Amino acid sequence: MGDNTDRTADRCREIINEVDNFIVRNDKNKVFMATRQQYRWNYFLHLSRLYKAGQLFIQRNDKDQLIGVCGWILVNKEDENKINKTTWALPRDISEGENLCITICVLFGGNIHDFRREFRRRFAETVDEVFWFDIPHNKFIRRKNILKGAVYAT
Repeated sequence: MGDNTDRTADRCREIINEVDNFIVRNDKNKVFMATRQQYRWNYFLHLSRLYKAGQLFIQRNDKDQLIGVCGWILVNKEDENKINKTTWALPRDISEGENLCITICVLFGGNIHDFRREFRRRFAETVDEVFWFDIPHNKFIRRKNILKGAVYAT
């Protein structure tokens, strides 16, 4: 019997390692590999902060194997410049803001529509805009929240 009284830290580390292994195995275009290695500390801190904030969706199959992961942050417009996908940097506050930034999304057998449904359920009334960086095309994608206006118009 061990004297480890903080099982939460162990569970966080276990999940982060599982997510990392999943990303490494399923990074088809090797888009995360170089920055993950060069900014290793920031990368693991990034995943850890998402997990601890409850901002990391994880999909599993019926055999409890990871098949999809999607992480996000909520930021204000003025804090968007503090997000750096190359160095894995995030602003100090990642849970308050009117804009939702998807920082990482990797699927291998998972369903992107499940993530989208959950985002819509949670944020249809509060988020102004959703954005992410499309690495293969080297550009930001931004989507205005048309649902928010519809919610308040009724």
